[in-house]
Amino acid sequence: MSLAVVNNIPDFHQDRLVGKRNLVVRLGRQRGVYLYLALSAAGLLTALIGALTGVFPFWCWLAVLAGLPLWLSSAEAAWTTWDTPRKFIPAVKNIVLCYGVTTTIFAAALLTGIR
Repeated sequence: MSLAVVNNIPDFHQDRLVGKRNLVVRLGRQRGVYLYLALSAAGLLTALIGALTGVFPFWCWLAVLAGLPLWLSSAEAAWTTWDTPRKFIPAVKNIVLCYGVTTTIFAAALLTGIR
């Protein structure tokens, strides 16, 4: 969900002009940034809490550890460039990388099943 939201932020003006009513158009770009950061942080926290409580294999916390620097980089870019679509691209790139890294490591940890 956070990937869908973050991808709509640079397209805000075009989407609004053609009548699209996605969440970013409804909320505005700055609130869209809050939403995408909250959703992506919730995903990371779910993995961390699940690993620490035993719901997921313990090694799933490595997914959070690996993804956190990319999430922070994306958040920093988003906070400073949300109103400039071309400059916002690093925020999108880093959250996509964060998703790829965390889901790969998380899936590997699940597949090994090491508790």
